[in-house]
Amino acid sequence: MFTANLNESENSIHQKSGDVKFFFDEMTSHLSKYVKFSNIRFHEEIDSTNEQAKSLALSGAEPGTVVIANAQTAGKGRFGKKFFSPGGSGIYVSFILDRAGELDLVTVRAAVIVAEIIEELCGESPGIKWVNDLFLRGKKVCGILAETVSASSETPVKWIVLGVGVNFTAPQNGFLGEIKSSAGAVFENDPPPLSRERFAAEIINRFAKFYDRADGEIVREYRKRMMNPDEMCEQFVNNYLRA
Repeated sequence: MFTANLNESENSIHQKSGDVKFFFDEMTSHLSKYVKFSNIRFHEEIDSTNEQAKSLALSGAEPGTVVIANAQTAGKGRFGKKFFSPGGSGIYVSFILDRAGELDLVTVRAAVIVAEIIEELCGESPGIKWVNDLFLRGKKVCGILAETVSASSETPVKWIVLGVGVNFTAPQNGFLGEIKSSAGAVFENDPPPLSRERFAAEIINRFAKFYDRADGEIVREYRKRMMNPDEMCEQFVNNYLRA
C-alpha cells in the first residue's frame, strides 16, 4: 500500500506547458480517494524519470514512490533507444516497485494496464508488440521500460523501476526525424475528450494495485492484444498459462 506524502511547495507546477495543461494539483484531484500514494514527485523537465527513480531508490525512497515529468531531455527505451519526450503532449512517469517476478512479466503487467486504460477512457483498442510497445492505428503510442536496481553488482536486486511513456497528443511540431513515420499519439488529430491530468492519474491509480491480479489473468489479457507474436513471446505466454 502506498502512503500519502504530497508536498504542495515541491510538487505543484505553476506554469502552463503546451496546449494541454498539466498542473500537478489538477492531476492529484483525479487520484482515487481509496488508494494511498507515496511521495509523488513532479518535474517540469528532467533528464529521465527512470534515472531519477533509480537514484531515489538507492537513496532510500520507499516502493510506491512516483516520479512524473512534463518533459524529458534524455528519455529512454529498451536497449538504450531514445524516447522522444517533448513537453505538453506526453505522459512520462516512473514507479519504484518491490521486486516481484521477472522483468518481462512486470513489463507485461504494465502493458495490459495501460492498454485497458486506453480502451476504457479513449474507446480504442491498442495492440501490444512484444514485449513493451503499444500501437494504435499502426503507430507506437506507448513505450514501457522496466529496470532492476541494486546497490552494487555484488548485491541482490532490491527494487524494480518501471517507466511508462505515453504519447497522449501529437507534439506541436509533430514527430520528427527517424520516428516521423512510426510514432503516433493516442489522440492524433481530434481534441482529446479528457485531459492529460486525468489519464496520468489513472495510470497512478491502477499501478497502485500493480500486483493485485493473478499472473495468469494478466498473461491472458496480454495474449488477446499481441501483435505478430514470435516464438519467444509464445513461449513466455504458454509457460504462464500452463502454470
